[in-house]
Amino acid sequence: MPPDVPHGTLPDPAFVADALTINYLRHAVEVRQKCTARFVESVVVWELLKGEIVEERTVHVFDLHGHPEATIAYAWRSSPEVQSNVVLRQGEIEGPDDAVRAVILASR
Repeated sequence: MPPDVPHGTLPDPAFVADALTINYLRHAVEVRQKCTARFVESVVVWELLKGEIVEERTVHVFDLHGHPEATIAYAWRSSPEVQSNVVLRQGEIEGPDDAVRAVILASR
């Protein structure tokens, strides 16, 4: 339940959807990376092409515990039908915007 909501009140559907998405992505990170993940924050990333937004994603940031090479993972779903994207913070991936850009470039 979100804070400051009276007992018995149904939560906002957007809050429930966000919580389910975060839990789904946390599980995806843990399974794929074989480590424990803890949700840190959500960040909106916009990719621009010639001044126009071509991609807008909410990227969820997770701290990793027990991973041999990375301490942070970025995860998001491109759409409800598409499998989640999980990108580790390492090498040239220094933030959520780099993670989204890397997936976009890899798909072309």
